[in-house]
Amino acid sequence: GVNLVVRQGEVCALMGPNGSGKCIALNDKIVINNRLISGYGLMKQIKDEEYEYYEGGLVVKKKLSVYTPQGVLKEAVPYFEAYNDLGYYIKTRSGREVTVTPEHKLLAFSNKLEWSQSKNFREGVFIAIPRKIFFNGKKELPHPEEWTKNIDGHINIVKNDDSYTIKARLPMGWHYKDYEIHVDKTYNIELIEFFSMLTSEGYVSLNTNQITITQKQYADKLFGVAKFLKKMGIYVGIEKKKGSEDTYTLRIANKLFSLFLKSAFGIDNENRVPSTIFDFPEELKKIYLKYMFTFDGDVRKDGNQVTIIQKRKNTIDYLTYLLLEFGIVGRISTKRIKNKPYYVLRICGFNDINKFLLNIGFFDEEKNNRIREYLSKKRKKDYTTAYDLVPFDNEALKEIIKFIRYKLFKKYDKIKDKSWYDVRYRGWK
Repeated sequence: GVNLVVRQGEVCALMGPNGSGKCIALNDKIVINNRLISGYGLMKQIKDEEYEYYEGGLVVKKKLSVYTPQGVLKEAVPYFEAYNDLGYYIKTRSGREVTVTPEHKLLAFSNKLEWSQSKNFREGVFIAIPRKIFFNGKKELPHPEEWTKNIDGHINIVKNDDSYTIKARLPMGWHYKDYEIHVDKTYNIELIEFFSMLTSEGYVSLNTNQITITQKQYADKLFGVAKFLKKMGIYVGIEKKKGSEDTYTLRIANKLFSLFLKSAFGIDNENRVPSTIFDFPEELKKIYLKYMFTFDGDVRKDGNQVTIIQKRKNTIDYLTYLLLEFGIVGRISTKRIKNKPYYVLRICGFNDINKFLLNIGFFDEEKNNRIREYLSKKRKKDYTTAYDLVPFDNEALKEIIKFIRYKLFKKYDKIKDKSWYDVRYRGWK
């Protein structure tokens, strides 16, 4: 057998072992190697790695990087075992949800702050959630040799000073077609603008190698994206939508570019967020979020809440994690639009609204001004949205104490010395 030893500085990514207290469901999302991935996705990713059996489970011989509750990056040992026992589905008021085993511990507050097993939780328990995550970013894009190695066809990679030229002869049914694209070595603003517009307003069909992006209010930015794509060597078609004077649609039909998006960034029919998004340098993360909230987001007239609505839960998951890098905690809910479920991400509370304006904001200054007006009127609160707190009304509490004191002294009217009240409840008066 295998001696499953977790060395100092490591943690263990456990998916299913009985009684470990570290288990999550395979369809829940986790951040591993700076990628947001489900347990099933992780199994698929490491299926070809070497492994050994240990007490009915599989120890995979591959090191992973995970974030601890303190936000520190550590190595992890993946371990899988079948689990057919009881699971607990936990959902917080702020919309976070996870399915865990009864022994899984979460940091919670009842009478004191402590790590408690999920089987001991009851409705109304306060669970700590992350306030900030420090993602280890990098400037370089995935190397062409990595994302082209599984492509069916003839690939030639030419290295330039600050870019790569990828030439490919790819099968197209009964014949072959030649492609050529130019890819920068590092992330830049133009690529991030394309990603944000694709996430927000795009449609991807890998079956037909078709990509479309439609834009109305910010058509000038769509033309900017088209210019960038042409610089990459990609033919782009732009047409005006019938019956609309100011709505334009950008169309791309390039198999090599579609494979580039799929293999390097995990973009396909179901996912339009680049899987490498946590690798972006901080300033480019800000730009991505600014575009996303400008295209799809809104702010209340009184400026006290920023919202963004998406059809795909996956997009909301990415945005929620990305906001945590700037210390912004979002709240997730659902709503039905035209009888279809949509996911809503809300940013509210003085602290989070203020951080949103300072770090991200909108391109639309009218929306930014609404937030500024709200912040100027609202004094900073002592509480934060990092915890789901019960609202506290001090004036109401004073009335309750006054009522209790009245009832107590009326019942025990023989009490002559009432100074004990002043001593015991001095801080409440």
